[in-house]
Amino acid sequence: MSVCAAEHHHNPTPEPRVYQRRKPERTATYQAVQHHLESWLAQQREACPDDDPVPQYVERDLRKFLECGILAYGFARARCDECGEDYLIAYSCKGRGAANGVTANGVRSFILHHSCVE
Repeated sequence: MSVCAAEHHHNPTPEPRVYQRRKPERTATYQAVQHHLESWLAQQREACPDDDPVPQYVERDLRKFLECGILAYGFARARCDECGEDYLIAYSCKGRGAANGVTANGVRSFILHHSCVE
């Protein structure tokens, strides 16, 4: 965790500012998608070869979900002018897909309940 004790210009009292990357790769949802996406997609396609068992937008959003907030997929470097501390800020997809918490519940629900494999 990085701490910068620089003064806020709009606040006469110095307050420490804290930046902490959210580390999505440590969440249970991320790990489940990361470990099972490819095998789940293959299983769905094998079970329903004449159908489109997984809508394209679901696969796209799940893949974007795996990139969102991960430093390897892009980041900005910021430096505090006051203390000289450097920060790496991972890019967020800012999408309305699986990276959005509300829609992520819908995608999880789809995975759990709309499988053509019994």
